[in-house]
Amino acid sequence: MIFLLMSSGWGLCAQSSSVDTSAWRGETQEDFLFHYYDQDGIHSAVTGGVGTEELSAYDSQVQVYIPMDSVSQLHIRGGVNYYSSASTDRIDTKISSASSSDVQTQLYIDWEEAPSDQRVRYGLGVGGATESDYLSGSISGFLAWRSRDRSREYQIQPQLFFDRWQLFFPDELRGSVSVDTDQRNAYNLGLTLHQIIGPRLQLSLSSDLSLQQGLLSTPFHRVYFPGEELPRLERFPNWRFRLPLGGRLHYYWGDFLIGRLFYRYYWDTFDLQSHTIQLGLAIKIGASLTLSPTYRFHHQLASRYFAPFRDQSPDAQYYTSDYDLATFDSQQWTLGIQYSPLYGIGRWRYGKHQRLQVLKSWTFRIGTYRRSDGLTAFMLSTGLGFSLY
Repeated sequence: MIFLLMSSGWGLCAQSSSVDTSAWRGETQEDFLFHYYDQDGIHSAVTGGVGTEELSAYDSQVQVYIPMDSVSQLHIRGGVNYYSSASTDRIDTKISSASSSDVQTQLYIDWEEAPSDQRVRYGLGVGGATESDYLSGSISGFLAWRSRDRSREYQIQPQLFFDRWQLFFPDELRGSVSVDTDQRNAYNLGLTLHQIIGPRLQLSLSSDLSLQQGLLSTPFHRVYFPGEELPRLERFPNWRFRLPLGGRLHYYWGDFLIGRLFYRYYWDTFDLQSHTIQLGLAIKIGASLTLSPTYRFHHQLASRYFAPFRDQSPDAQYYTSDYDLATFDSQQWTLGIQYSPLYGIGRWRYGKHQRLQVLKSWTFRIGTYRRSDGLTAFMLSTGLGFSLY
């Protein structure tokens, strides 16, 4: 749950190979990001859909955009995420075991070409992430082209992920259970259309097709059945197709106000369905300060494999008690602040060649999340943006 919120809601852990060329000005750019996340709930999948979901995470990232020449840019981003989790601590029946905390590290490198005399941009990316119980690698591509009048842009982004689990089973089941594979692969295809409708209105339509294959269950998620003392391991089919469809509207009311509307429909072969709507504003206060309040509502219908604690059918072939796959509604409120003066917040020279370093912007975001099953979360992030000339 934590990584879903941090990637979709806050953008600190995004694994996109496309570089934001709106900020492509020819100078080296550096972004330093920090994110704090804290949650609590009563439906841990580790203990079969009951028990604490308490978790805290501290994520730091560095992103660097390096212009290699007039048409090429290198984008490097890396990060370290430390988290402590009361729920994963229950993998072992002995509390305060080694599973109570973990560290995730990640590194992604993207290359993009944007010839100034053409309407086409393209790029390639590689990367990976590691944690105590898995290793992930990825390869991605990116292709975008604009219409002749530059009012429309099409984007295609294929991504391949190759993950390997280091298998940890609940301690009472070790030696008596096994799984068919320790690998999980994902084959994704992102399709996006950006359209300028008028001088004030912009539209984006997107779809992120995904096929997952391999070990799709989590090896230490327990599922309890009626009349059985010992739990079983969560079990899913070895493949899953996911289809999210989204649309985004930006309306420019004036130089100091932008309205944002986002909608997404999601369906997959586990019969999970959801609808998400997000409303936001960008309010310019003076020439340097922008406030961005956002509200997001999410409605989800449960997967056919989900059932609560001790409520599964004994003859079920696939099963889970993970409430991330249950029916629920959720709401998220965030407030973002960005301070970015025209000539930067501060500047100084350093080194043998007296290069100019400019602190361009400071961002801050705070938010809360509440789910109808009792899960609550608090999020805070801040970032500094630099340019090096």
